[in-house]
Amino acid sequence: MPPGGYSTGLAEPEARLVQEICDHGRRVTFTWFDPPFRPEPPHSNQAYGICFTGTGLIVLGACEADGERYWNLLGGGVEPGETLEDCLIREVMEEGSDLRQRLCAWG
Repeated sequence: MPPGGYSTGLAEPEARLVQEICDHGRRVTFTWFDPPFRPEPPHSNQAYGICFTGTGLIVLGACEADGERYWNLLGGGVEPGETLEDCLIREVMEEGSDLRQRLCAWG
């Protein structure tokens, strides 16, 4: 994280959409920004996002493969009929809400 917690001199782009979801008493806000190039399903089959805690820390999910621990952004595969936004919301709620999933906040 840059000194002071925020980058200076760069304007944040305007959000295309802000959604608030309450799941099991937890409030989650999704803010969508359009990238310069955005392939839609079926040309894209994965959706990942940078997730922040209320204090600005980045949330990562842990998984193990081949005896090694890996950290990754929350997200995953697009299911048939899902938009990229629908996929990311579902994956964040599944991975971020699953008590068995080990999460780590960096920042």
